[in-house]
Amino acid sequence: MAVDSVELSLQGYSLTREVPAHLSQQYDESKVTSTSVQPRIDDEFSTQDKNLHFGDELVCPKPPETLRIYFQNAKSIRSDRMEKWLHACVCMQAKEVDIFGLPKINVNPHHPGLTEEINQIAKQNWTHATTTLTNTDTDCRAWAQQGGTCVTTTRRWISRLVESGQDDKLGRWSYHILRGKDNQKTVFVSGYRVCQATVAGPLTAALQQWSLMKKSGVENPNPRKQFFSDLRVQVKI
Repeated sequence: MAVDSVELSLQGYSLTREVPAHLSQQYDESKVTSTSVQPRIDDEFSTQDKNLHFGDELVCPKPPETLRIYFQNAKSIRSDRMEKWLHACVCMQAKEVDIFGLPKINVNPHHPGLTEEINQIAKQNWTHATTTLTNTDTDCRAWAQQGGTCVTTTRRWISRLVESGQDDKLGRWSYHILRGKDNQKTVFVSGYRVCQATVAGPLTAALQQWSLMKKSGVENPNPRKQFFSDLRVQVKI
């Protein structure tokens, strides 16, 4: 599912398995594996008509002592003046989202000034916000590049942020680690697993990852399969 929205209450979960009426004719309830279904957060930012949300209802204002987390396939945040990234930030702020991840951002974080510009735009919407981006470490010199992910932490949760990082070489995930009560740490990962198992079209994220794996000595690269193997190692670290 390309769009996934989750709301986590610090005082517990209140989850349902109800499918709203506006989706009852287009979605088979017996196939719903998450806790509930709701409308998209924003029609303009969610470009596919059939993308559905799963998770608690996004009510505003949100309940006290609530951490709201949002994840959505961005299908690119690049535009001439970064309007799409600004629009995403505006949508997240309007729904009182605290932490959000966007895979498939299709920008090159290694391009001079791009990461700084993205963080500056985020801070136009929140006084406190930080974004960590990643993409495949190739010799790409343009600011547009297929694949990549980002994760953004905002508001008071910034004070809980103790570490940020990314998959430096293959650009498959970015993460933030927050410290909570009793010094417990929680890792928030925004990942992008390519849909192709082998070589795909030119310039795709799958081909970039395949090429780097091949150069590193992997005899039969399978970027899709390797994603979870490497992610497990990263999370354990």
